[in-house]
Amino acid sequence: MRVTDVHALGLESTRERHFVRQLLEEVGSASPVVLIGSHARGRAVPRWSDVDLLVIGERPSEPVPPRFQVMTLSQDELARRVKR
Repeated sequence: MRVTDVHALGLESTRERHFVRQLLEEVGSASPVVLIGSHARGRAVPRWSDVDLLVIGERPSEPVPPRFQVMTLSQDELARRVKR
């Protein structure tokens, strides 16, 4: 699920919403941010599940909040993995 709307993630923390907004601004529309894991599958447990994001492009410069896992892949690496 491509992330385009912070409110669609259902984040309770202002800090977490700010992080996602900043991430989306920083990477721009050329680098997709994709929600993966339990949140993407609709099986997240609100207080316990982390938020897994996949960024296609550069790693974000802003510090990542504790509940987040941010993975990055270059376009080339993604293409190699898809071809397997």
